[in-house]
Amino acid sequence: MSNDSQINFAGLHSYISNNNSQKAFKEGYDELIDSSSDSSDEIAIYNTSTDDGLFTPTRDALQEIFPRASGKQIARYEKIVSQADEFDPFLIISPNLNWINQYGEQAYHLVMDCFATEGLQNARRDENSRCVFHFRNGRELTDVRNAIRQRLINAFYIPPALQASHPHGQAVPVGSAWILTKVGVRESDFWEDDTFFHVHQ
Repeated sequence: MSNDSQINFAGLHSYISNNNSQKAFKEGYDELIDSSSDSSDEIAIYNTSTDDGLFTPTRDALQEIFPRASGKQIARYEKIVSQADEFDPFLIISPNLNWINQYGEQAYHLVMDCFATEGLQNARRDENSRCVFHFRNGRELTDVRNAIRQRLINAFYIPPALQASHPHGQAVPVGSAWILTKVGVRESDFWEDDTFFHVHQ
């Protein structure tokens, strides 16, 4: 890894919490994580037609992304999406407990806050959800991702196929990334972007 990566790694380590706070964080976020799912085996599937029957109700999409979230949480996230203009992209991040156990709760919050505020002045793009991020367009989303990857490299990870060549690289991402766009009043197009958190070598 580069010296820059090592510097970022050291900076991120300063946010590691003690075991008790990690346990509390795990309990608090447990309902957002489906421990039986393995996102590395998912294949991104997205719609290519504008026929209404091929899109998904926004609530159903959010329930698939957060299978253990409460109805109240899903309703909150659905409201955030409903307030956006049609076809505006959302980045939705579900947490990775393996990453949280490695770096701690505060480090996770740091990364989510960066996604919420990067490029903005005294504003957030997540309505304080720390998981549902609204962007004006795909370019803004990509620019934010690239800026955060430069500063917090260990939120990203070496793809499994390349890990043997980078044995000391980051092996797990901060979370799973989903892209969702609002289509109509209550429907959405969404897919998991399994390369979003890749470190490009």
